[in-house]
Amino acid sequence: MWAIMRSQFEAAFMALWLLDPDEGRGRVVRGVRAAWLDDRHSAHYSTEILGDELLPTDSCVRKSELEKHTRLTQKHNKIFSDECAQLGFPYKKPNPIDLTKEIAALKSEGFPEQRVLLRHVWRTLAGLQHGDVGALLRVSDQDSIGQKERIISATLSPADISFQTIAETVAFLTRNAFTKYAERNQPTRVHRAVDLGPLGKVQG
Repeated sequence: MWAIMRSQFEAAFMALWLLDPDEGRGRVVRGVRAAWLDDRHSAHYSTEILGDELLPTDSCVRKSELEKHTRLTQKHNKIFSDECAQLGFPYKKPNPIDLTKEIAALKSEGFPEQRVLLRHVWRTLAGLQHGDVGALLRVSDQDSIGQKERIISATLSPADISFQTIAETVAFLTRNAFTKYAERNQPTRVHRAVDLGPLGKVQG
């Protein structure tokens, strides 16, 4: 339950973050940054796993795969370098996207008035995903506490108000993401007739 809402929260945030800048160039820059970070994560994963001597594979196969991976990484770096040059910003290691910081800077409707609630929900969902006890206690009702010898046990259940607050916040963020997408994808010809006359001149 919590894991699903965390995934939805993060997906909605990313969509809003990518679409938030008013200028098209700003949105493209963010898109390149997100793709670049994703590519680097994939590259680091491949390097780490293929380079692990405990990986049960033939040394020749390992060497061949590492060389292929290196060529692919160089190809991708060239693509990102060219895109950076076209957009007019330096080609360097992109900074990670700090969700807690960036979500407070979104300009969409309802932001930044809701930034405290959004940060609270994000930190709570992230904490639950990683097994943080404090996050678990924040969203739970305490049914009972018992002690047997030196062992203390507690029975917890999800608090209705916590679930409702988090679910409504995730829905709010998702709704804003869809709204922003619709705003950024308005047709260039709104309520204007399209002249089909030139089609009659096309020779078959």
